[in-house]
This record gives sequence, C-alpha cells and structure tokens, in this order.
Amino acid sequence: MSSTGGLLILTSVTQRWLISVSKKFERAKWWKLALTALTGSGAVGVAVLDEKLLEIATALVALVTLYLTAYLKDFDLGVLAQRHSEAAAKIWPIRESYQSLLVDLDNLPIEELAEKRDQLLEDLAEIYALVPQTNDKAYLAAQKGFATERRTNIFR
Repeated sequence: MSSTGGLLILTSVTQRWLISVSKKFERAKWWKLALTALTGSGAVGVAVLDEKLLEIATALVALVTLYLTAYLKDFDLGVLAQRHSEAAAKIWPIRESYQSLLVDLDNLPIEELAEKRDQLLEDLAEIYALVPQTNDKAYLAAQKGFATERRTNIFR
C-alpha cells in the first residue's frame, strides 16, 4: 500500500509540473501574435519600399510564424493546464486517504483495510480515465522532485 501512496505523490507532482509547462507555452501565443504583426508590417513595407533585404526578412519571419502556428494548432494550452490542475486536485484527497489508511494499519481489521484500499483504487481508476496523458519528461522531472522531497518528508 505504501508504494501506491508513493505513486500517488508522483502522479500528483507530475500533473502539477505539466501545469507549469502548459503555462509556459502560453507565451508562445504571444510570440505568434508578435511574429504575425511583424509579417504583416513587413509585407506592407515590401509593397511600399521594394527592398530585397526586407523581402527576405519578411519571408523568414513568415516561415517562423508558420512553423509556430503549425506546432501550436493542436494545443489549447489553457484547457490543458486546467485539466492537469483538476487531475492534481482530484488525486490529492485520494493521496491523503492512502496516508490515513497507512496510519490506521494497526487499528483496523485487514478486511476493512482491503475494502478501503479497493475503493480508493476504484476512485483512482475513474480519475485516471479522465486525466490528460503525461509524458516521459514530466514523469522524470516529477521523479527527480519526488526523490528530493522524500529525503525531507515523504507526505509533505
């Protein structure tokens, strides 16, 4: 049971790390807006000035804008951050329940412990079915943070 508690901590930390990553990607929307404005301004400048260097610079900015737009087209970063936040919030009480269950190991009959554990696993399965998937980078970052946390207090 304690390994499940540890995995819950790791899952919670992973979800929170992905929230911060999603928020960082929000800056990309502003970059896209700025690059689009530069492309538009450059196009107007090319039409008025007919400068070769301006044409090349505008074409390069337009290519970068196209790349960024294509990269971000499938991401709704605000929604993704919100879903990771909701997942972390739903996992938290289950994590706390596991901690309480570990404290109660000596005070409850094994059947009752098993019943509570099974219910927590069912609740957790329902949450996992709805949360956005994580990735290896997020999981490794969470493991690193978890190892640091564990040295101080595993159930902080």
